[in-house]
Amino acid sequence: MPFLPGYILVSHGPRYGSPVEELPGAQTQLLALQEQAARGDAQLHIMGHDYARKIRSRDDLPNLFRLLKDYRLNAEKTGLPARLTIDDYARLFRAADEAFRPELWGALLEYSDYIRDLRQRRPLNDLSQEMSMLIRNALLTPLKKRTPSRDRSDEQRAAQTAKARQMSAKARSTSARQAATALQQAYSKHIANTPGTSFREFLQSAGAEGLKNSQGKPWTYRTGLRAIRELKSEKG
Repeated sequence: MPFLPGYILVSHGPRYGSPVEELPGAQTQLLALQEQAARGDAQLHIMGHDYARKIRSRDDLPNLFRLLKDYRLNAEKTGLPARLTIDDYARLFRAADEAFRPELWGALLEYSDYIRDLRQRRPLNDLSQEMSMLIRNALLTPLKKRTPSRDRSDEQRAAQTAKARQMSAKARSTSARQAATALQQAYSKHIANTPGTSFREFLQSAGAEGLKNSQGKPWTYRTGLRAIRELKSEKG
């Protein structure tokens, strides 16, 4: 019998339980994973879980990234990729601190071949731009009752896509503004401490370390300057 390797994030309720399947915060995810295993005549194995009321860094998800790293190493050695299954990508981002979401997105993209969720059923790097924005900005609401993909009509899929597109522009604008604000504040602080420093020099300094744009990538000279100018223009 094949087995379904699963992962659970517990973000509320008691921290300890033996086993994790007994924790109240795991029940919704556990049910979704069990239903998926039953449909595929597979045996569910919970490979690991993390407990984090708020995710602020990779250190808050040690077991998830350990598993993903192991899966990638095993695939490189054997040529046989395996995938970890979670119930919903969006669950991770709803629990993540707003400032950490771009970094979390980038970190998960590194392992997109080795993780799937039951909601999208696609790798992260294969999602539409609209859906990606909704997920990584924690705008995708939880499913009250998960609907198997085979039972979803074309109309339901179209409605989900339409909703994603409607919210995408707002999500992109909010994310870009937040990233630009963080960049501007860091630059202002750097100038206050080292007067006369150019923006290019700032980007190469320790003060710019960890700063990312809304796509989760390091700022370049041109995009950074443009973002700051647009932010100043918005403020009048």
